[in-house]
Amino acid sequence: MTRPKTPDALHLAAALHSGCGEFWTNDERLVAAAQSHLEIVTFSNLA
Repeated sequence: MTRPKTPDALHLAAALHSGCGEFWTNDERLVAAAQSHLEIVTFSNLA
């Protein structure tokens, strides 16, 4: 797994800390980092 960069890690940490149920992103590193913690929504899944 590729480790997310600091701003991305902060984005994910904020979502986890605030109790978000979904994480919306198109960044594959964030998808990989967040998938075991949150439900992931990507824009390609919406089409």
